[in-house]
Amino acid sequence: MLHEPLYRHFATALISAATIGLLAWLGRRAKAGQNGWKRIRPSPMHWFGLTIAAGLLAIMTYVRLFVGSSRADAAEQMQILTILIMVLAAGFIFMARSTFHLWRLGLAWRENQLAFRGQSGKQVIQNIQDIKSRDRTPSGGLIFRFFDGELLRLDENAAGVPELITAIDGSVDVVKSESDR
Repeated sequence: MLHEPLYRHFATALISAATIGLLAWLGRRAKAGQNGWKRIRPSPMHWFGLTIAAGLLAIMTYVRLFVGSSRADAAEQMQILTILIMVLAAGFIFMARSTFHLWRLGLAWRENQLAFRGQSGKQVIQNIQDIKSRDRTPSGGLIFRFFDGELLRLDENAAGVPELITAIDGSVDVVKSESDR
């Protein structure tokens, strides 16, 4: 690995960055659906992250269970690998939960209307004018609070969210959290 020319490492990094950038760009816009409703959905970055994490988990688990190590410090290596597997599994669970939440939420908007599954699990239709405040979570999510007490939790990286935020900011004067300003 150390004897390979530097340009190979640079080329790998450049191809990886370009692929991730392309996936992010492809997943930014919301597609207009039935009757002009635009849907928020998991972006290609969500699916790419889940796929890569699942693949890495499978490979690392296979190595831990069936391959092992024949080096003198094999026990320490397997201990470190076990910790890495647990950390990656926790990240995978977090990503899967976020992606499932986006599917379950079923958020769509058209002009000044938002339709989504509310806290009770029932379909809620709200007016964008009824948004009371917008806050950011430490994990990069958004929380919209409505005057009637309904909450809308949303992943900022989902496809169509930038358009939705632009529509909301253009329609109503939302009280933003300190981190949003």
